[in-house]
Amino acid sequence: MRNFEKIRRIVIKVGTNLLSSQSGIDRDRIRSIVRQIACLRQKGMEVMLVSSGAVGLGAKAIGHFTPVRHIPLKQACASIGQPMLMRVYEEEFAEYNLLCSQILITRSSLNNRTSYNNLRDSVGTLLDLGVIPIFNENDVVSTSEIGDVFGDNDRMSAYCASKMDAELLILL
Repeated sequence: MRNFEKIRRIVIKVGTNLLSSQSGIDRDRIRSIVRQIACLRQKGMEVMLVSSGAVGLGAKAIGHFTPVRHIPLKQACASIGQPMLMRVYEEEFAEYNLLCSQILITRSSLNNRTSYNNLRDSVGTLLDLGVIPIFNENDVVSTSEIGDVFGDNDRMSAYCASKMDAELLILL
């Protein structure tokens, strides 16, 4: 059995299907995830969240209930869904007197040395302040990352865990 006692920094990735209901956001599920993150924070752990869901939530908001394949429509859905998603996270974290932040990144954000250093410094400061950084791909501007070739937050969460020195990555 693994020993998790020395784990200090965790990345948790939450997928679209976990956050979605028939009508849009599954607020009960987000509430449960946030409660568990709050418990980890109380134990002194630094938690970063990678959250999918913006495209799917945006699509449901405009009444589009089939998979979105057209790139400009995916971008529009991400633009609609991202603030909806963040609003729910903000409200749920506030119940535990926690702040969250939004970090929209692209693959180049992690691959470009200057951008990576800036991101790393920003995330470090947020964690020092006790803020929960919430990462998502910047789907609105990064067409290569929401197409069929790349664009999965499982891979992005692994990059984040590695680049932000997390000791544990949890994929939900």
